[in-house]
Amino acid sequence: MVSRFVWLILPILAVSAFAQEKLTATVDRTTLRVGESLTLTLTFEGSASGVSEPKVPPLEKLQVAGGPFTSTSFTIVNGRASSTASFSYILRAKEAGQGMIGPAKVVFRNKELASNSINVTILTASASAPGAGKDMKGGAADVFIRVTPDRTTAYVGEQITLTYKLYFARQIASPEIARLPRATGFWVEEISAPQQLTLTDEVINGRPYKAAVLRKLALFPTGPGELDVEPMVINTKVETQSRRRSLDPFDIFNDPFFQLGRQFEAVELESPTVRLNAKPLPQTGVPIDYDGAVGSFEMRTVLDRQTCKTDEAVTFTIEIEGTGNIKTLAEPRVSIPPDIQRFDPESSEDIRRNQAKVAGKKTFKYVLIPRAPGLQEIPEIHYSFFDPERGKYQTITGGPLRLQVEKGSGGGMLPSGIAVASKQGVENIATDIAFAKTQAGSFTIPGRAPHRGIIFWMGAAAPWAALLSIVATARIQRKMSGQQRRRDLLRAAFKETQAAEKALKTGHIEQAAQHAAVALDSMAESAVGQPCAALTPMELEDIWRSQQLDTELLQMIRDVQDECDRARFASGTFSRESAGQLVRKVKTVYAGIERLLGKGLL
Repeated sequence: MVSRFVWLILPILAVSAFAQEKLTATVDRTTLRVGESLTLTLTFEGSASGVSEPKVPPLEKLQVAGGPFTSTSFTIVNGRASSTASFSYILRAKEAGQGMIGPAKVVFRNKELASNSINVTILTASASAPGAGKDMKGGAADVFIRVTPDRTTAYVGEQITLTYKLYFARQIASPEIARLPRATGFWVEEISAPQQLTLTDEVINGRPYKAAVLRKLALFPTGPGELDVEPMVINTKVETQSRRRSLDPFDIFNDPFFQLGRQFEAVELESPTVRLNAKPLPQTGVPIDYDGAVGSFEMRTVLDRQTCKTDEAVTFTIEIEGTGNIKTLAEPRVSIPPDIQRFDPESSEDIRRNQAKVAGKKTFKYVLIPRAPGLQEIPEIHYSFFDPERGKYQTITGGPLRLQVEKGSGGGMLPSGIAVASKQGVENIATDIAFAKTQAGSFTIPGRAPHRGIIFWMGAAAPWAALLSIVATARIQRKMSGQQRRRDLLRAAFKETQAAEKALKTGHIEQAAQHAAVALDSMAESAVGQPCAALTPMELEDIWRSQQLDTELLQMIRDVQDECDRARFASGTFSRESAGQLVRKVKTVYAGIERLLGKGLL
């Protein structure tokens, strides 16, 4: 009889053993600055298996930057069962003032539950938020970013290397770069951007950490003064601390050993701002031919041949090799003899970024065409630079170079048709003038003036009519060819977009981002009618506005290009879902460009 009563009452006890369902909202901080983020955690207590994903609560002066990240747990304490589900969101502050997180809502067993609302204080970006400047170097933090410069003071144009390292004492998952450091006032070269993090063991203040290099940047100051490098921001998940074992011998299911899976919470990490000092270059001892090069360099000059004939092309090569900002090296000042025609040089760079210093060489290739025979000499070439290690200006030289020119069959004529004076003097090729007509002949006066007839005026107007017809035809053909080129570029962009979708389906996220970036370049070129790779953002905006195109479409292109850059810089941590959103945005841009082309606005 007793056993039957127990079996009857057990289901009732099991149902009543669950805690009352409720939804609670908490944040990791209530005061922050514009641009900073906080973590909103919505915790549902009850039967987590039957709860729906909450709707994003109403937000004031905040926006969702990531999430939701979900975790569940089940515990039994003193015979009472409890089940919780946590949903975490990363919220970023948009503007200063009093912000609010409204009530979130979930549906559980056809019943809607609402959470509490939370007020937050958002300060300006320059204000100090409590805890925002917490020093991570003390070893108290479980996970943080440290940025280490190899020097804090350098000359203008001298390299400063910044190393960004991630330290964590607890397990982390899915680290993703949310914002790369901005270095206004610097020329930036990326030395290292590993796709997979390599872990090392380090001890800080007696506490062991795992460390991984995130980025290594080479900065070259472009002007003197104190310059700030803004923080790098990373979103990741950090394993939560396990609760201590209970002293209750019956509380076995509350022991961490019985917890199913690891519990993670979403966090945002921000590196400290780095302030660097750029010293101006010395004003004494500046060579007259100095063009701004800073570093340590060597120069080599060479002709591809020592002898040639007139009107034959000769390649003159100058190579400047060393350590420094190779891309900004100016063209050397070259003096060419007047009897040699010189064309503008073709420059190329070979940069090595896998070392502590940015190194490489820059090559200038000139095409020279001698127009007169004889021994031609290219004078010695001087190239000056400032050596920051020695603290003074240096000048390197190359040449002189000699070229023996023999007379060819071309006659030594310039493209303009003017003969070059020969060093052998003027040759007498004729002794008399051959007149076309030796007698004046007779003239007759017509009975009627030619300009009074219609045939005269028709003949006079015919060339002008033909000229106008040619000009009109050329304009029509040019317009049609321009529209055809725009359509070809748009078709190429469509193919790249399809390639991005195909790469995404096969799991090649980095290839998908590369195809998306190529598609964007083709779309922008089809919109403005000229290549955009060599245009600065300001130049592209000026051209876009001059053609009276949709500025919102331009802003969309820029936003998607920024996401492509982020995918390239953080391809190892760029999720497949983010890549899918990127491809969808590229298709939206494609539809906007196609709409403009269909309306005849391009």
